[in-house]
Amino acid sequence: MFMKHILSRRGVSTILGTLIFVGILFSAYVPMVLVMKQADTIYEQRVHAAEVESYERELEDLLVLAYPNDADDTITVKATNEASVPIRVVRVWINDQCNTTDKTLMPGATSVVDSFKVDLSEEVFNVKVATERGNLFTSSSGSLYYDPETGYWATPTLAICVNIINFMGKYRIEVAYINGTQVGYYETQGVEFGDVIQTFTVPETGVSYVVTIQKHKGGNWVDLPGTPVTVEMVYPNGSPLVYVYADGTEI
Repeated sequence: MFMKHILSRRGVSTILGTLIFVGILFSAYVPMVLVMKQADTIYEQRVHAAEVESYERELEDLLVLAYPNDADDTITVKATNEASVPIRVVRVWINDQCNTTDKTLMPGATSVVDSFKVDLSEEVFNVKVATERGNLFTSSSGSLYYDPETGYWATPTLAICVNIINFMGKYRIEVAYINGTQVGYYETQGVEFGDVIQTFTVPETGVSYVVTIQKHKGGNWVDLPGTPVTVEMVYPNGSPLVYVYADGTEI
């Protein structure tokens, strides 16, 4: 009888011990599962944030324009946000000199980023703009040149670039002042079977030019839709290269 009582107590102890062990195990398991789920959530959030950042980096499109100031030794950097996301400019490189800045441009906005002093003894200046997302954009006005003998900056070539979407056709293009004085003329030699691209240098800025684009059809020259078109050359407040687009497939 005594032995049965001892065995009974041992059996109860074993059961209680097992229950306590299971209780401890579950009390440790539940927090562990919660921590693991939280870690998974944080990881997924970081992955999503990285994907969004990469996507927005690809969307960035910044038109950069750099122009000198004749009155002093500074270069002004201007930018236009041509993307659908805000762009934050954080650095401006002029040759090997890095200039920190902080300028945010909303989609479609144009603004002066800043003006920077330069060492005129370098004579040639290349400007690049770095964004917070890691993209690098080069100035569309190209290299800037300073002539130490004259003390003046060289003006970049001013030009109008005409792009015609074409499958098959013969075209002629005329660039003229508002008063009709011709500045440039081009006519395709025979029938073209691809897009037509022609660049015309223009003599001055601060004026408007009329671009007339015609297609040969039925023995006559017919104006393409949207032309003649008037464009304004506004360098240094705009790019020294102006683009004109026309669709030759509509006629």
